[in-house]
Amino acid sequence: ENSQCMWLVARRLGVLISAGLCLLSLRIWINHGTDPIFKPEELRAAFHPDRVVRILSFSNIYALNAWLLLAPSALCCDWSLGSVPLVTSLMDVRNIWSLLLYTGLLFFIIHVLRSKRDRLAVGMSLTLLLLPFLPASGII
Repeated sequence: ENSQCMWLVARRLGVLISAGLCLLSLRIWINHGTDPIFKPEELRAAFHPDRVVRILSFSNIYALNAWLLLAPSALCCDWSLGSVPLVTSLMDVRNIWSLLLYTGLLFFIIHVLRSKRDRLAVGMSLTLLLLPFLPASGII
């Protein structure tokens, strides 16, 4: 029974990885093999000279997007042109949301690794959550 369960997990992960690679290939094909070209007005955080400001600002954007997944009350068709202000200080209150996001993800991953009963369902949920995020965030 255990080997059958592992085979099922391996098959599902194979399907997810294949689907993710297909979507990533489609994105590369649509962009003609190039990265998207942004202007400083469109993505101010990426063009800021200070690396700490870039990291804090992108963490804030990730936290904002995670919140919009849970409570889509403030949707906007265009988040560029300064609609999300830069986080320029470690003392900025918005850093709390980024810290909560990363802490929650860490606890979620630890729960998946320690759990025997929920490992498959929660692991698949985490995979489905993170796979689309990687190409969308520009990490890969």
